[in-house]
Amino acid sequence: MLARRPRDPLQALRRRGQELKLQVDSLVTESQLTGALEPSKRREIYQRCIQLKQAVDENKNTLQKLNKADEAAPVGNYEPEFLLVYHDCVLPLLHSTLLPPFRWAEEETEAARWKAIADFLKQSRENEGSLKALLSPDGVHKPFDLSEQTFDFLGEIRKNSG
Repeated sequence: MLARRPRDPLQALRRRGQELKLQVDSLVTESQLTGALEPSKRREIYQRCIQLKQAVDENKNTLQKLNKADEAAPVGNYEPEFLLVYHDCVLPLLHSTLLPPFRWAEEETEAARWKAIADFLKQSRENEGSLKALLSPDGVHKPFDLSEQTFDFLGEIRKNSG
């Protein structure tokens, strides 16, 4: 039967690297003991050293051969992060009147927009979120447009029947 491929080769190699580091540290500690100078003990330490070096080289070569496809993709973690970024940064900036309107190839407008965005993000970071900036009397936002949130059933019926 074929051997199963590990789910995340990169993680397995990192774990193997940590195990090898512990073994090397153990070998160094053991070689510094007073009985390590005996010829038989020295030979044993030397053999273990050679084996560890081969294992480290093999681990290093395998790590270098890894492809991007071998890495496990983080699945399912994007939606909460997207919602957090959207609600804390994008949505308030979309409805802010402090953000100058976009104009193609106007460096002054673009610089003013970037400054407004940077100021908003800095204020958001200082207040641990954008809620304080949104509820502040200093922050001016475009009025809430109900048409973005509603669906016109009657208009759709009229369009479809006409």
